[in-house]
Amino acid sequence: MLRVQIYEDEILTSFVSRSARANGVERMRSFCIDIGVSPPKIKLGARGEVQKLAEIVGAEPNRLMQAAVERDDRTSVRVGHEWFDNSRLNRMHLRFCPDCVAADLVKHPFSGPYYRSYWLLPQVTTCIYHGKKIVEATQPQRLETNSQDFCAIIDQLGKQSPALLYPSAGCQPTYFEVYVAKRLGGETSGHLHADVLPLETVIVMSEIVGAAIFHPRVSRRTLSPEQMVEVRDAGFAAVKDGHESFLGSLDKIAALAPAGSCSPHGLYGSLYTALDRSRSQGSYDVFRSAVVEHAAMSGRVAPGTSIFGTRSTSAASRVRSVANDAGVAIGRVKRVLRAKGLTAPAGAAGLLDPSGAAAAREHFHGVWSFKDAREFLGCNLRTFNSLLSADIIARPPASFPQGFVSRKAVVDLAARLGDSRTVDDNPQLVDIHAARTSAESSVAEIVRYILDRRLSAVAVKGDLPILAALRVSTDEVRQAHLPDGHVTADAARDLLRLNTTGFADLLNSGLIKTTSLEYPRENWHAVPLAEIKRFRAVYISLQECAEELNLNKNAMASLAKRAGLSRAFPSNVVGQQIFVRTSADHILTTPP
Repeated sequence: MLRVQIYEDEILTSFVSRSARANGVERMRSFCIDIGVSPPKIKLGARGEVQKLAEIVGAEPNRLMQAAVERDDRTSVRVGHEWFDNSRLNRMHLRFCPDCVAADLVKHPFSGPYYRSYWLLPQVTTCIYHGKKIVEATQPQRLETNSQDFCAIIDQLGKQSPALLYPSAGCQPTYFEVYVAKRLGGETSGHLHADVLPLETVIVMSEIVGAAIFHPRVSRRTLSPEQMVEVRDAGFAAVKDGHESFLGSLDKIAALAPAGSCSPHGLYGSLYTALDRSRSQGSYDVFRSAVVEHAAMSGRVAPGTSIFGTRSTSAASRVRSVANDAGVAIGRVKRVLRAKGLTAPAGAAGLLDPSGAAAAREHFHGVWSFKDAREFLGCNLRTFNSLLSADIIARPPASFPQGFVSRKAVVDLAARLGDSRTVDDNPQLVDIHAARTSAESSVAEIVRYILDRRLSAVAVKGDLPILAALRVSTDEVRQAHLPDGHVTADAARDLLRLNTTGFADLLNSGLIKTTSLEYPRENWHAVPLAEIKRFRAVYISLQECAEELNLNKNAMASLAKRAGLSRAFPSNVVGQQIFVRTSADHILTTPP
């Protein structure tokens, strides 16, 4: 019988790990294999996998999902009830409170300890329940396949470095740390202005304001972890009560900080960027109005100057934001700004004024990275480069950054290919990747034939990307490779009513002339139509005679023998019966 317990505040992979132990399985990976769920998918919070697990253990899916660390399709991660940028979470060490682990082992010795979600946040350095420092440890070696298995890791740490599990130094958690841990669990604190902001915004604002108060002339990056604990608590004290408290902290900053640090591109800009992440317009307006009011009172901004527009798009923008909008790397945005004689801020979070951001966006307007263009067309990089080399997609001008192409050129190609459809899809047609193999072609060649209307049967299937959706005839592609007035060997053999052996003998002996092709089809036989016409005027095969007289081949062979027809070519030269047409005329004109 499956034994499962759900513990408050535990992360989902820890729950699975404890369930494994509760069922007598040493490792979570083995337990997951037994019950048919994927540990990596559970770790990523894949909803389908969590639903499957919930059905197996008889738990509430939503409760399990809330215990998961869930990723979106970009860089955000949900921990508990809050979303964070992945860079804000701890990814370098395993963080835990030894006292919590010890308490779990005493309370639940069979199933082992569980993981607390707030340990993932490096901004929380103290256990809010035991008042002890959170320990940071390197994960043990040889546990790569069980990196999600907290119980297994703690077991290994206990064997390799038992001192890590000793009680840590006493330390009183700050109000900020208690607030963050409770917010992850979905609790509110009564600080209405802070509670309606995303927790990530509260953390960023607390760090910015606290650092400006305590260390106005020092970069936050140079502050020690101990200093940042004080910084966050002081900043949070200024943020949690809204407008008046926040305004008072700005006054203190103005008295301490040099004038430049409170410019629209200094403290004010940093605060605005943090606030712009808010999902609550009301709370956003409270803090924004305080920033604008303080700027006017302090005289740091000239009268009549608008620090912020009504929305973030009219104010300062992060370099990262501009890069994401343009679909380019941050470094490319900075190089473009420098080339235009504009300031290129240091770091991805540096702020650009509206004119700089507009100039960067304009430069990349209409540009697609090769990656985006390939995804739109549905092809790999090799195929995409072949389209560029064949000038099917116009090469970008020299002013384009390397690795980018005109968006319009790609969209126009897709539209032209879609307009080239001539028939509905049918089983005789194959996708161009299959035609590429069977017709010894390239995708670029096939695309060119479609655009030049050299293929009479072209279909588009479903809503796939255009290159994946195209269907063509392999025979038509093979024919399109040949010069005008030529047919493929298969077509020529069919026209002459020859079998494979007889036709090959005629080619090898030079009795039928062919045209040589260049690489990669140098082994092909392109047969001129004039050569087929010449051969048919002089010779006729046994098979063609049989078809004209409506006989099978055996009956035709007997008839030819009785009529005394002799082969036009010796059997050791051509392994098929072929006659001089004039000698067979009397048989063809006289019914058998």
